[in-house]
Amino acid sequence: VNILAHRGYFDGPDPNSENRPESMARCLERGWGLETDIRQAPDGRFYISHDPV
Repeated sequence: VNILAHRGYFDGPDPNSENRPESMARCLERGWGLETDIRQAPDGRFYISHDPV
C-alpha cells in the first residue's frame, strides 16, 4: 500500500497548510508520496495550486 498525501495534507484538511513546502516536507519525512497540481502562469512561471489563477 502506498500512502499519498493530497496537497500535502498529513493531519486532515487545513487550508492554511495545503500545498505548502513545510507540509510536503513532513509527508516526505514520513515516507509518504505526494499529489499536487503544478500549473504554468501566462507569464511562464510555474506555481502549485489546485485551481488556475
